Amino acid sequence: WGGEYAFPLLLLFGSLLLSKCLRLRRLQLVTYCLLAAFLFSTLVTRTGKIAFGRIRPIHAENIQVPDHFTGPNLNPKYHSFPSGHTSASFAVATPVFSFHPLVGAPALLGASAISLSRAHLNQHYPSDLLMGFTIGLLAALPSASLLRRKIDRP
Repeated sequence: WGGEYAFPLLLLFGSLLLSKCLRLRRLQLVTYCLLAAFLFSTLVTRTGKIAFGRIRPIHAENIQVPDHFTGPNLNPKYHSFPSGHTSASFAVATPVFSFHPLVGAPALLGASAISLSRAHLNQHYPSDLLMGFTIGLLAALPSASLLRRKIDRP
């Protein structure tokens, strides 16, 4: 779980630290929005992993079974769908992009790299990544919308 949450927590704690040190109210709002999006995406993703029970590609290859969903399953070998790394990183990077595109663009690139690395490491199927991206984006949309409204007002 450390790898799954390192990127989002780095952005969260960095934002919180910066907002407290510089006493920036708008950045504090961003931090709370990041936290809300992160928690929502994590809750949805963790629930999905247990509910769907999809075997990870690396384990499917090792025991030579086809890709399949088993239904509710607590075994981490069956927690491929959806990708938690992808949902968490996009849930946090999207509001950052909405708040400050210059800072958010590298955050979105980082989220994309994290996502693609999961397929490269044979931990997820492409559909796992797509669903993780969708969850992360949907979790971030209310925060991104709120940030645009609050920031546009003087």
